[in-house]
Amino acid sequence: MLPQRINLIAYSTLAVIICYIDRVNISVAIIPMQEQFGWSDSQVGFIFSSFLSTFALLLCSFSIYNQNFIIFAIGNFLIGSSQAFSNQYRFAASESVSKEYIPRSIDNRDVVLLLDLSSL
Repeated sequence: MLPQRINLIAYSTLAVIICYIDRVNISVAIIPMQEQFGWSDSQVGFIFSSFLSTFALLLCSFSIYNQNFIIFAIGNFLIGSSQAFSNQYRFAASESVSKEYIPRSIDNRDVVLLLDLSSL
């Protein structure tokens, strides 16, 4: 039976490898996906923002476990960057609706409230 420390290192290494494979795959696949689904550049940015926030959350969790403040600060910077971009979702909603619903999609206070709560 392997010591607990070796198991932790092995599982952490496996998780990082999976994250990097996922990151490379989405970077390569995003161009054909954008053409196939007709996504705008801002919608592609939102997709990358969701991956960035997930990576930053895992980075902060890892830094708390290892008690490393520098990595924690970097993770929080990445979370802040991602949340600053994701607060623009309400403007991206105007790209995906017909012209008659654009004012309603931008002024939807429920969505803005939900997004503000998700950034906590």
